[in-house]
Amino acid sequence: MMFNKLITFLVSLSNFQKNLFIIFVDILILILSLWVTLSFNSKSFYLPTRIDLLPIFLFLIIALPVFAYFDLYRSVIRYAGFKEIWSITKAVSSYIFISFLLNLSIDKEFLSLPLLFNQWLLLLLLVCSSRLFASWILLEKSISSNVVIYGAGAAGIQLASALRFSRELKPVAYIDEEKLKQGKFLGGIRIFSPSKLPVLIKERDVREVLIAIPSAKKFELNRIVSSIGDLTIKVRVLPGVEELAQGKISVSDLKVLDITDLLGRNATVPLQDLLAKNIRNKNVMVTGAGGSIGSELCRQIVKIDPESLVLFEISEASLYTIEQELDSYNLDSKIYPILGNITDKQRMVEV
Repeated sequence: MMFNKLITFLVSLSNFQKNLFIIFVDILILILSLWVTLSFNSKSFYLPTRIDLLPIFLFLIIALPVFAYFDLYRSVIRYAGFKEIWSITKAVSSYIFISFLLNLSIDKEFLSLPLLFNQWLLLLLLVCSSRLFASWILLEKSISSNVVIYGAGAAGIQLASALRFSRELKPVAYIDEEKLKQGKFLGGIRIFSPSKLPVLIKERDVREVLIAIPSAKKFELNRIVSSIGDLTIKVRVLPGVEELAQGKISVSDLKVLDITDLLGRNATVPLQDLLAKNIRNKNVMVTGAGGSIGSELCRQIVKIDPESLVLFEISEASLYTIEQELDSYNLDSKIYPILGNITDKQRMVEV
């Protein structure tokens, strides 16, 4: 609880305050790395003597200007990556080299080359870890939805990379039909079988499935959507391979999967007069009303003013969701949400 409050407090700081905090952390890391190095040298708990205070102070005071020179305090921590790690490597290496020269001019025995190497290694590890940890914290605090990427190929990998810094979506798993890939990890994200999707949705609070198979034909998309079944979850699809080749992958490139995307032909224009004769002022029932297709049917049906609409659904959560949505429209039609299974003949007769 206290840790979460601390993280929330740090996230709320201004950029200037965050930089001051980072400088403070770097000072602590510098002191720790130097103390560990000297303790390792003396093979005991190191306590600085009065003579040691001057070189220790000089070592600390030269570090911050070197770090600032390599833009360690101008980088956006939220998006820390390889370039930031490379800048840290150059900054720490330059600091150790200057420390070596300073060591020669003050006391050749204060820090030997092996000890300077140990400090370089420890300092590099701690500074990089602090930046990556801060990046992870800031991204975790800004994420709104967990998503699953369907397709662990080149497009899926690029999509996951593009979403790494997204404030909207966080990939928590891959889904792939290739058995050789299942159980392995890509960029720290595990690949699962399609059969695991219902479990992932429940356990990891997944809100969307992103289909990242640009080469998929319409019949393949249809099969994938059918395999997802009546899971009450939003499905979006990556654009075609041409857009992928142009490097235009981003959250905005993902479009909500429309029913027309699954047709092997042009969509047929509905006959409004015929629809009205079958729906207006009549009692209509939709089975599977909470599913992706059933819920869309309900939305279209209520626009034609039925006398009543019966929502028949086996999932209580899905039934509640579509009922609440339709109620928000302030319709004249009566809405009857009914929980049941269409294989239950007696229940169907009663309805």
